[in-house]
Amino acid sequence: SDLFKVTEKYCIRKYGEEKGKQMWDKIKYDRGKSSRYEYYVEKYGDEAPQKWAERFQSKNKHCNSKSSSISSLNKIIEEFLNQNNIEFESEFVLWEINYHPRYYDFKIGNILIELNGTFWHADPRKYKETDILKFPGTEGVLAKDIWEKDKRKKNLALNNGYQIIYYWELEITNKNEFDKIKEELINYAISENKINKKDSN
Repeated sequence: SDLFKVTEKYCIRKYGEEKGKQMWDKIKYDRGKSSRYEYYVEKYGDEAPQKWAERFQSKNKHCNSKSSSISSLNKIIEEFLNQNNIEFESEFVLWEINYHPRYYDFKIGNILIELNGTFWHADPRKYKETDILKFPGTEGVLAKDIWEKDKRKKNLALNNGYQIIYYWELEITNKNEFDKIKEELINYAISENKINKKDSN
């Protein structure tokens, strides 16, 4: 009946916690809505990584606030890259062992560029490791835990053979510092042969 929809809560109530979750996983799998990476491998084969990435990108579009400082930083850098005919990828994905995606703001050739907001990445120039940042939906996150998470993300990039460059909000919003950043970005693009010469006139 259209009036009756099987949910995870229903399965747990009917079959108990453990078996109910197993039954719900099977139902999701049969519906093609499984959140397990193995399902994507079985269904899409070689296209599984791309499909998996698209799934998270679509989900993240609904979660990211357009008013957040990190979003505005991305717009500034993306506009500069486009104006200077620099080829790049945004929201570049690398996968951890547990198939958890890690997104990097920009990729120019073999160089990954991360833009770190003062608050969201607990800029060490402003925060101590014991400071607690009140992220939305949390009771608070220690600055040192944010740094550790970013460190793991950095190591993932390095272990996959990428260089990784960081720019902070305080640098991008300072005119003199931003002029240096723009020069660096052009040099990175030249070194990676990522300036689109046919559109540069």
